Amino acid sequence: MLTMKFTVALVAAVLCASEVLALPARYDARGYKHHTSSVPPQSSTASAEVLSSTLVNAYIPPSSSSLGAPPTSSDVPPTSSTLSDAQPSPSATSETPGTTSSQAPSAAVPDASTLPASTESAIPSASASDSAAPPPASSQPPAPASSAVTPPLASTQTPPTNDCPAASSSVPLLRGFNGIAVDHFYTTDASEMSKAVGYGQEPHVAKVFPNAEKGMTIPLLRMFNAQVKDHFYTTSEGERDNAIQKLGYHSEGVTGHMFKTQICGSVPLHRLYNSAAKNHFYTTSEPEANNAAVALGYQREGVAGFVLPPQ
Repeated sequence: MLTMKFTVALVAAVLCASEVLALPARYDARGYKHHTSSVPPQSSTASAEVLSSTLVNAYIPPSSSSLGAPPTSSDVPPTSSTLSDAQPSPSATSETPGTTSSQAPSAAVPDASTLPASTESAIPSASASDSAAPPPASSQPPAPASSAVTPPLASTQTPPTNDCPAASSSVPLLRGFNGIAVDHFYTTDASEMSKAVGYGQEPHVAKVFPNAEKGMTIPLLRMFNAQVKDHFYTTSEGERDNAIQKLGYHSEGVTGHMFKTQICGSVPLHRLYNSAAKNHFYTTSEPEANNAAVALGYQREGVAGFVLPPQ
């Protein structure tokens, strides 16, 4: 009799154990919750009888709240932080029709696995043609305060030869220099040059016209500042008036007439000024003008006008 009870109990225990193993802890195959009695381990025969009596005595009818609810598994898969970071919440990006979303859509972050191995080709390199090179420094220093008029521009329009004034009517523009006063003096009157005290005559620099020629020439005005011992020449009446009214010069009339633009075989008459020596300097020689600017402390002031070459 005892053997039969043991066999029945053992079969029942095996069946219950197989169903219990398929369910979460503390539930049987029918979904009923049961309590395990904390009974010290006994012999195999006594364990089967205790287990059988425990299952019968520990039966607890399921509550209404637990019926129909699937058993909760304790083995919950871990939430992937990568998935939650990569997929934004639908409520943050979707908008209800007719309403305005108060939350700005989050910027899409590209997956690192989809990016190219190197981003160097995606960034255009700056080329020499794209970079704006700074303009070169001007070789000409700024004009002093005495320069107030833009020098005349060279013209590429050359009138017919028969419209140009006769070169035979031109006269030399003589040049003298006073080394003590550091002053250059220009005149078309040879007698005046010979009488200029302290001035040594230098080779004449150009040819000009003693009178106006066919409306193509302008007068070369002459001034002198006795305090600083400087002769000043310009074709601008406004610059002459400013020098007389504000810079201590007085008018000495007209030295000659020259072209307003570069026509009829004329060449530019370069104008320079040495602020330390208070001396204006004029020449048709480009090398001489460069030497004065580079080595003698003169500053270029453009072109006074256009004259015929000295030869």
